[in-house]
Amino acid sequence: MKYVFPLYMDEPDGPPSDNEMKRWMDFQEDAAKVAAHVAGEALQPVATATTISMRAGEIITTDGPYADTKEHLGGFYIYDCKDLDVALEIAAKMPMVVEGRLDVRELRVFQAGN
Repeated sequence: MKYVFPLYMDEPDGPPSDNEMKRWMDFQEDAAKVAAHVAGEALQPVATATTISMRAGEIITTDGPYADTKEHLGGFYIYDCKDLDVALEIAAKMPMVVEGRLDVRELRVFQAGN
């Protein structure tokens, strides 16, 4: 089962330090022992976001993210895990869990004709 882990955190002041990067590399090595890494990326700062919507048939674009909140979606991981217990084990070891929040959500699989 594939799980996505969206990472919510305060926007950092700059790029991660060498120590922070080491924590993430160590996490990834540890997670690879119990699940297959499918994808993961960090996102650019929220100032680069554009929100798009349609109202009354017109496309509206707005600078900035949709959510007006202190914490923002900073990135995500996707792991192929045996089950939810493994996904939760991985989530509990992510370095940012002590300073932010993350969801653990199973990806929906759509089949042709469904």
